Amino acid sequence: VYLIVLANLKLDNQDATINRLLVQVFEQVIDVYLKPELTRLTETERKFQLDLSGCYINGITLANLSLIPANLSEAHLERAVLRQTQLIGARLQKANLTYSYLDNVNLDQANLKEAVFSDYHNRSKSDPKTLIINSSLNQANLISVQLKRSTVENTTFQGARLQEIHLDGAILRGVSFVRGNLNTAFFKGAILERVDFAEADLQRAKFQGAVFDDLTLESIARNPSWTKAEFDDDITQRLKDKMQFLGQS
Repeated sequence: VYLIVLANLKLDNQDATINRLLVQVFEQVIDVYLKPELTRLTETERKFQLDLSGCYINGITLANLSLIPANLSEAHLERAVLRQTQLIGARLQKANLTYSYLDNVNLDQANLKEAVFSDYHNRSKSDPKTLIINSSLNQANLISVQLKRSTVENTTFQGARLQEIHLDGAILRGVSFVRGNLNTAFFKGAILERVDFAEADLQRAKFQGAVFDDLTLESIARNPSWTKAEFDDDITQRLKDKMQFLGQS
């Protein structure tokens, strides 16, 4: 039953109502079959069972699951809810996670290159937003990921590859980018509170229009690469003042 439902979820141009029913059945099959079965499968069998690439599973809820090593590349996960989910090393290249909700999800070393968490072209500011909280994406590949106007709280991206990530208009609170590669990252119009940029590569990162609290500005000022990033003139002056103060202290 699991494999039959899985095969049907990979079909394109499916009626939305039928797809939603399939997703609901799939959630039940995961609880009844997959959760207990995964602990008994070999690594090869797990890879086969967890090949969800290209699946249309919009609105799915995945909770208290260990999906290692899942392949969700190019999967459709709009409005998905992930809670207490282990996705270490998962493949999510070009996955669509628009309006998704991630709480306590482990995506360490996962490949999310070109994944889309937000799609706000021609959308209003009142639209739902992606929310990522209490999660871990350490050493993950987030090159060219779309996270515009998302909210990210108490989440770590330590040592992650974040080149050309789009965080324009995002709300970032309690986020760690320690040792992350943020070369040419986009933070335009973002709100940053308690964000740690220690040892991160900030070269050519774009911060125009962003709003910072003092803790975030101090973290940036302590990072020599900030001088190769792009800030509004008033923020640049504040960073220079903080550098001078830190040097004196």
